[in-house]
Amino acid sequence: MKEIFYQLALRTFTPEGTLKAAKERLGHIASLGTTVIYLCPCFVQDDDPDMATWSPRQIASRTMNPKNPYKIVDYFSVDNEFGCDEDLVDFIKEAHRLGMKVLLDLVYLHCGKNAPFLKEHPEYAEQDENGNIKVGETWPFARINFSNTDAREYLLSNMKHLITYYNCDGFRCDCGNMIPIDFWRDTFEEVKKLNDNLIFLNEGDLYEGRDKVFDVAYNWDWRKYILEAMHEGKSAQCIRDFVNDAPYFSRGITYLDQHDTASDCGLGRNEILLTSSGMDAAFVLTFTSSAQPLIWNGIEISDNQENCMFADRMHTKRCEINWSRAFTEDGIRRLALVKELAKIFKEQPALSPEKPQYVENSASDDVMTYIKTDGKESIFVAVNLRNSDIQANVDTSICGTELLSYGAEISENKICMKPFGYAVIKL
Repeated sequence: MKEIFYQLALRTFTPEGTLKAAKERLGHIASLGTTVIYLCPCFVQDDDPDMATWSPRQIASRTMNPKNPYKIVDYFSVDNEFGCDEDLVDFIKEAHRLGMKVLLDLVYLHCGKNAPFLKEHPEYAEQDENGNIKVGETWPFARINFSNTDAREYLLSNMKHLITYYNCDGFRCDCGNMIPIDFWRDTFEEVKKLNDNLIFLNEGDLYEGRDKVFDVAYNWDWRKYILEAMHEGKSAQCIRDFVNDAPYFSRGITYLDQHDTASDCGLGRNEILLTSSGMDAAFVLTFTSSAQPLIWNGIEISDNQENCMFADRMHTKRCEINWSRAFTEDGIRRLALVKELAKIFKEQPALSPEKPQYVENSASDDVMTYIKTDGKESIFVAVNLRNSDIQANVDTSICGTELLSYGAEISENKICMKPFGYAVIKL
C-alpha cells in the first residue's frame, strides 16, 4: 500500500467550517497529489452544556463550546454545524470525481450519554451495578458495551450505511486499540462484502494481530523524533533508531502534524519551532522515508495559526487555517515543494514501501543520508537537520540524476549543505 493522505478537519479547513465550503476546495487538495482524504468526524455531536460531561482538553480550551466532534450522539446523520447528510454525499462524490478516496472517522469507543439510541437501548452502553451508564476515566463519555451482541450489530449497521448511503471508501478507527479486535475483524469482513477495496486505518498500532485486520496504522513517534532532532538539537540517530526498530513502519501513516498535535500545541506550531525552511526539510524526510505520508490541512501552505479542535466560527475562531500564508514566500515555496514531492513519490518506484537503508556520513548527528530502493532502481536522499552550513563525506558513491535539491552541492561522495538543505538523487 502506497498512498498520500490528507487530513481534513472541517472547523479548521475553511472559515465557514462546512462540508459545502470544503467541497469547493477539494480541487486544491487534489492538486497536491492526494490520493486519500481522511475526514475528521462530522456526525451529530452531544451539545450538553454541563461541563462535567466535557473532556479535560475541551474544558482547558476555554472555548465554551459544548460540541466535541469525538463525542457523538447520532452516528448516521451529519451535524448541522457542518451541513446536512446530502452535503456529505456531494462532498464524497466530488472527491471521487477528482480521483481521491474518502475515509470517515468511526468514534465507537464512546459516545454522548444523551445519545437517543442509548435512551432506547441503554444496554448498548456499559453500566454499573445499579444499571446506570458508566463513563470512562479519561473521557467522561458513555462507553459502548462491546460484550452486547446487539450493540455490535447496531455499529455494523452504521458502517454499512456510511458505505452504501455516503459512498465512503473506508474508515479511520478512533482509539482502535481500545476496542476488541474481534469486533473490527468481524465487522470488516461483513462490510468488505459491500466493497472489497475499503481502507481500514487504525488509530493505534499493528501489534497483537491487528496487522491482519487493519491496512494501515500510525507511526506515532515520527513527529516526536523529528522535533527532538531538529528543534532540540539531539542526534539524528534517534530518527534512524525509531525507523529501524519499527516492524510496521511501511504500514504506518507518517505525519508532521495531525488534529491532536496541532490542537495541543496552541501557537507553538512546527512552522514556528522548526522555521518554515526546517519544515521543508522535514517534509522531504517524510515523503521519501514513508509509504503513507499524511498532510495535516494547512501545512502545505506553511500555516502557523492555532488549530484548536474545540473552536469554531461561533466559539473564539481559534481554529482556522491562515490561507493568506499561501501568498507569502514561505507558503509559495512549501506548496511547490509538496507538489513536487508527491510527483516524485508517485513516479519513482524506488520510493517503495521498504524502509530506507541508512548510509553512514561524517556528520551523522546532523545529516540524514539514506537510499530507498525497489530492488531495481535506487534513490539517494540527504537532508541537513540543522540551521547551519554542514559538510560531510558519505560512505557511498553519489552519481545520478538530481530529482530535487535545495542548498546542496554533491560531488562523488562529498556533500556541502546550506541550512536545512536537501537533495534527492536517482542513482
